[in-house]
Amino acid sequence: MASFDIFCEPHMGCVKTAVAEANAIALKRYDWQGTEAQYALKAKSIVLTGRSYQQLDQMLKELCFALRRQRVSLAFIGVKRPTLNKGVYTARLTIERGITREWSDYLISTMNQMGVSAKYSYQNGEIHVVTGHIDDAQQLIAHMRARKFDIPIHYRNLEKH
Repeated sequence: MASFDIFCEPHMGCVKTAVAEANAIALKRYDWQGTEAQYALKAKSIVLTGRSYQQLDQMLKELCFALRRQRVSLAFIGVKRPTLNKGVYTARLTIERGITREWSDYLISTMNQMGVSAKYSYQNGEIHVVTGHIDDAQQLIAHMRARKFDIPIHYRNLEKH
């Protein structure tokens, strides 16, 4: 018996680079000088700070461009309602993790078509795969890595039982 997990999350190094790129753009934009426009990467979010809703909207667009340049899927970014506090507007963008039920069904169906005997379970945004032999698990992972998906799929805990 062998098992592994399939999970999905953006590459945080790429997210960090995109936030740094967006901050560099914020410093160079003439229309943003003196407005304290900035991006801050937190553990599970990106915080945008500006002087107006319009500026936050422009900042969001710049960040989206930077994320796409770093090949981070925008499907991982959730936008919360902006807030106003003492003349400073703030928007928090959540960084989502996990595989949706729809993606789970699609990925399991894709693996089922490969002809390798395996059992699948979906829980907490991850797919747990159990196969009869470690070679089968490695074959599944190799076939899945050869395919292109719109979301970044990762594999972990390949274990022989």
